[in-house]
Amino acid sequence: MTLSQIRYRCLLLVALLVSAPVQSGQAQERDSAMSASAMEAFVKAHIALTALRSQAQAELAATSAKKPEVHAALREKLNVSSQRLLKEHGFTAADFARLTRRVGTDDVARKAFEETLARVSGGKGAG
Repeated sequence: MTLSQIRYRCLLLVALLVSAPVQSGQAQERDSAMSASAMEAFVKAHIALTALRSQAQAELAATSAKKPEVHAALREKLNVSSQRLLKEHGFTAADFARLTRRVGTDDVARKAFEETLARVSGGKGAG
């Protein structure tokens, strides 16, 4: 790809981003509303994934896991376990990532997440 093609594509991308419709605050708030049961399922999956990742990091930090092949096996184990855990909670990796982005960028969703997290975890939090 030539430099001029790259410039053209960058300009096209900027034009598309600038011309994208902006959502009104009311529409965004309506879109950010999640059912309480959906938020609770997301929070429970979040708590379980946090515990799984903590366990995996402890295993990766162990002195017996210093070889690259051991690290690769542990990362694969984490990946498989994460996929299984998400499936058990009714999520795909893409669904969970989308909801994670939403909670991270949407104030209404973030507040609902924090309230549900406090309730589900007994105020201890997770993550």
